[in-house]
Amino acid sequence: MSNLRRHNPALQERLGSLLAAGDFAGLLSCLDGLNATDRRTAGYLLGEVLLPTLDAAAYWDVFAVVVPHDPKAYLGTFLKAGCRLYEGGRLKFGHRAFLRFAATDATVVDRRKTLEAFLPLLRTPEEAIALLDMFGVEPATRVPYLFRAGSRPCYFLLFQQLKALDDALLTRKYCLLLMQRGDRLSFNLASLLKHYFALENIPGTFSLRLEPYEQGRLDTSYEAFDKVLTSI
Repeated sequence: MSNLRRHNPALQERLGSLLAAGDFAGLLSCLDGLNATDRRTAGYLLGEVLLPTLDAAAYWDVFAVVVPHDPKAYLGTFLKAGCRLYEGGRLKFGHRAFLRFAATDATVVDRRKTLEAFLPLLRTPEEAIALLDMFGVEPATRVPYLFRAGSRPCYFLLFQQLKALDDALLTRKYCLLLMQRGDRLSFNLASLLKHYFALENIPGTFSLRLEPYEQGRLDTSYEAFDKVLTSI
């Protein structure tokens, strides 16, 4: 990436014109015809400048043409733009192109990259569950994804999943990993896990104290869980 050139007005105009015209096959042909340097520039321009200006339908339509053609080259570019669109409230994940990608086109690596890009941004546990379902991630294998995401909705689902798995060694492992992560939210969840699951031999000092009624509501109400998690 040291040779990345971020400015190429002629290339930006050409790519922008193809996007504006809805000529996504022409866009792909243009990308395929570029040399390595210009292709890197095109990736930057698409991810940072051009794709974030599209509406959701156009974004997914061009995604469907370009990304499956060469995911290694273009998936990261589209994920970067997709994250910006989602953060701006302009992206939904139910488009047929994304559903097809999740169900049939995405490789194991593509699935991991996509989930790791979008999961940390999602605003609700329901969105996170829907995304994991789209990519066929079984409940028993969701813990690493939820841990890596590190968001409040994903931490709620992580708590729920650890409770469902009922594996004291696994819960202790993630309690320690959360402590090692070091940020306030992660340490708060580690404290919650220690007390809720009565984990032993956990180093550190924890200030959390849960009332019985709070314990009973933690895994059924995201709002109750979030209130405890963020008030420690």
